[in-house]
Amino acid sequence: MSVKPDKEILSKDFLFSLFYSAAHSYKCDNLIRPFPTSYKDGEDQKDFDALKDEISSIHGFGDDNWTTSHNTRMTSLVHNIINPKKFRVKFHTNTAQAFDRIRQETNDGSKDLTTSKMTSYIPDYVCELIYNEVEERRFSEIRGSHDTFLGFHGSKVENFHSILINGLKNNLNKTSLYGEGLYLSSDLKLALSFSPLVHQNWKYSVFGSQLGCIAVCDVIDHPDVRCSRAHAQSSANSASTRKRTTVAGSMGGEIPDKYFVVRNDDLIRVRYVLVYSPRAHKQFLRDYLQGRATSSALLRHPNHTQRSFFERNRFVLLMVGYVFVLALVNVLGSDKFARFKRRLLGN
Repeated sequence: MSVKPDKEILSKDFLFSLFYSAAHSYKCDNLIRPFPTSYKDGEDQKDFDALKDEISSIHGFGDDNWTTSHNTRMTSLVHNIINPKKFRVKFHTNTAQAFDRIRQETNDGSKDLTTSKMTSYIPDYVCELIYNEVEERRFSEIRGSHDTFLGFHGSKVENFHSILINGLKNNLNKTSLYGEGLYLSSDLKLALSFSPLVHQNWKYSVFGSQLGCIAVCDVIDHPDVRCSRAHAQSSANSASTRKRTTVAGSMGGEIPDKYFVVRNDDLIRVRYVLVYSPRAHKQFLRDYLQGRATSSALLRHPNHTQRSFFERNRFVLLMVGYVFVLALVNVLGSDKFARFKRRLLGN
């Protein structure tokens, strides 16, 4: 009997990886909100140690058997992580095509570069957030007659669980060169400078040990969105150019080209996430996205266990290799080896 592929396996893996990264961050208290009540003790204190121990016991979403080997508390937590209430995650089967469409919708300064120069900026995968009717209606009402545009927002992977679940928040932003607000750019290269690869992703993820993300956001072109003079002059809204190009308290003066500062959280939402995962199990993911592999095939994927072993023991293996090389150099430089070599060559 053929096994039907679990079409949500990538979204489950991705969402869980984001939660895992947030839970292991030193900022976890701010990044995991609301905090699951089942992981609070009798004095209403958050038990992050228990939370991290239990999520570390999840070894992948190859099939639904993971639910039978964990307690009810753990199962409920993971179910909520991989099934967000406001949206579902859709991975595009053709990454290049999806990325090209995004670049066409932005004024990305990197779009004039040749393909060879763009290689390091091209994401490995593109996922889209499909919002439910309530969220779509809410955003549409806020937008009203204003236009929208796309902007790139770079951030550390540990922040992305909060970004997707709670939205981008002004009060969590730390950048304020051009005034307080949420910073976006029309230049992907600029956004990527704020989004380093994490090198300790959830080790059972099909995306591998390294993960980086860029949020591609819908932005309502409202006067509360501050921008460069060129954008303000081309905008259809009636706010004065001077008002839109400056923010009170700015240390850098007018907002330069390619920057946007959003002052109102309701004027922005994540529409796509560009996923950078150079160590992903790419052959399996390629087959899976094309429907040539089932979810259960993940459990039999040879690289899944092999790669995890080498990544888990990379430092030890490097040290063993280093000691071996030192020992080899020592042997090759010894008098005994020199005498053996002369006898072998008959000298």
